[in-house]
Amino acid sequence: MAFITGAEGNCTMTGYNAKFNTWSASISRAVIDTTTFEDTGKRRQLGLLDITGSASGHLTSTASEGNDPGYEIMAAGAAATLDGVDIELISSTTSTACKIGFTGIITSMAPSVDVNGDQVMSYNFEVTGGATSGVTITWDES
Repeated sequence: MAFITGAEGNCTMTGYNAKFNTWSASISRAVIDTTTFEDTGKRRQLGLLDITGSASGHLTSTASEGNDPGYEIMAAGAAATLDGVDIELISSTTSTACKIGFTGIITSMAPSVDVNGDQVMSYNFEVTGGATSGVTITWDES
């Protein structure tokens, strides 16, 4: 049995100024009960795909990025982000062979600072866009 371990990975979210060091995602599908009176057992069918998750990391600021880690986007509901931002969750820093890419909305942000001066921002997200969200899941550990 092989175990997948490592200290690599990446997360990108268009328009958010953070260097992420952790991410998690839950991928699920709704289950629809299609049982009828004639059936002698349950019938089920898969429904819509759903992705929810979070990412957190250290805030960044460059001249081209500006200083905003996403506050203005959340507060103003900028038109460009109401339909979502591009999110990629990647298991490696050197390859994109294992990644989940989709359009998502940022549902919440949580800043924190510790006594050492580390400024960390956590973001929660959910997939959006229906058939146009372009969810791509590529996972090849070979």
